[in-house]
Amino acid sequence: MGRVLERMALERAAGRPAEPESPEAYRRLYRAREIQGYIVGYREEWRRSKRWGDAFQNAVIGGSVVVTLTSGTVGFTGQFSQLRWLAMASSGLVAIAAGVSGHYKFRERAANAHRTADAIEREFRAAAAGIGRYKNRDLDKVLEMLVEEVERLREEQQQREQLLEQPPETRRDNQGAAG
Repeated sequence: MGRVLERMALERAAGRPAEPESPEAYRRLYRAREIQGYIVGYREEWRRSKRWGDAFQNAVIGGSVVVTLTSGTVGFTGQFSQLRWLAMASSGLVAIAAGVSGHYKFRERAANAHRTADAIEREFRAAAAGIGRYKNRDLDKVLEMLVEEVERLREEQQQREQLLEQPPETRRDNQGAAG
């Protein structure tokens, strides 16, 4: 938002109106200032989901290795009853970790949050620099377009999150109806 404020200062110095003139323009400016918070929030959500997804994936991989090694050792020697218990416990933990990972879809959540943060940041930078579709527009129009696009991106993110909450059969039905 710093560049938008710099741009406002430059417009003021050039004698052009730099401050939003209507109450609605002030609301748009306020909303535009919230955008950086959205970016930070989605990036935190991305990191958190990625961290959880990686932890469960590591548990599945590590647990699978332990199950394979202990089962192989027990099968080869026919002894070591403690290893049988370790193999059974590890197998159970792998199943739980895989189930939790599959149910909560940490990877998909992380990818969606990352995609949304990147898209919002791209729009924000384009608006602040006055490039792309924001080129040669007055500040009120830039703020209006920016806020509308960010709200559209946030709504898309909410829809993707809702799709993750639905069972696979329902997801296919909804996607078929939307497509």
